[in-house]
Amino acid sequence: MAGYQRLWVSLLCCSFRANGYIKHSYYTVRRTSADELEDVVETLFDAMHELYVKAGARNFLLVDVPPLDRSPGALEVTINLNETCDMWNDLLRLYSNVFSAESTQATVLLFSAHAVLTEVLDDPFEFDFDQRDVEDAGGAIWVDELHLTTTVHSIISERLQRVLGFPVSSV
Repeated sequence: MAGYQRLWVSLLCCSFRANGYIKHSYYTVRRTSADELEDVVETLFDAMHELYVKAGARNFLLVDVPPLDRSPGALEVTINLNETCDMWNDLLRLYSNVFSAESTQATVLLFSAHAVLTEVLDDPFEFDFDQRDVEDAGGAIWVDELHLTTTVHSIISERLQRVLGFPVSSV
């Protein structure tokens, strides 16, 4: 494990905070245009470039946005979260490819939390969940209208560990 820690000592982890992008009880609606999202992604990659050039950062891990449109809170609103999440994830992928091509000494990994959660929601039985957990706030998948349970976070974490080549211990 020590070798893994040395390899990833300069790992920069970036993700998009989804809170505040849906309305349900304590959430606020926020309509986001492609231009607004691109500005945020561009700012993120400008910061990564600064770390690459000025601080010598060489390993970058980015995590895309899970399918928030399938959360219990999003099922009750009219805003199209699927479009917004897809737009963010597409921009993240595009900018990752450009950054990787231009920063030849950098390792850029894009991990898809979207793909993992989609797999869980599409086949909950495979992960020891019930079908009703897919849409229930306060259930085994969703803590509330938006946030995932510790169990789901563990599934995502295990997948990420495998991608990074870390040993995965079963809990």
